[in-house]
Amino acid sequence: MFQTIFNFLICEGTFMTKSIYITKKQVARKLGVCESTVSRWAKLGIIPMPFLLGPNRVVWDEYELDMAIESRKKIRGFLGNMSTSM
Repeated sequence: MFQTIFNFLICEGTFMTKSIYITKKQVARKLGVCESTVSRWAKLGIIPMPFLLGPNRVVWDEYELDMAIESRKKIRGFLGNMSTSM
């Protein structure tokens, strides 16, 4: 019951959060871009590729998307050039 309430799954002694899948529209809202940009960024490898959840349902794993955003945050500055002066 504890696992159900907090949406935790136990996998080999470690805790994993329950997967949340989001649509292209939700990804676009999360990133503040239009849906065509989401498709282009996925094709360019900027964000993870979506997957087919059902016959007519294409989704992204929100955790994978968040991890991609975090890895992009490590590269700061315009076009990857880090500013040394402030």
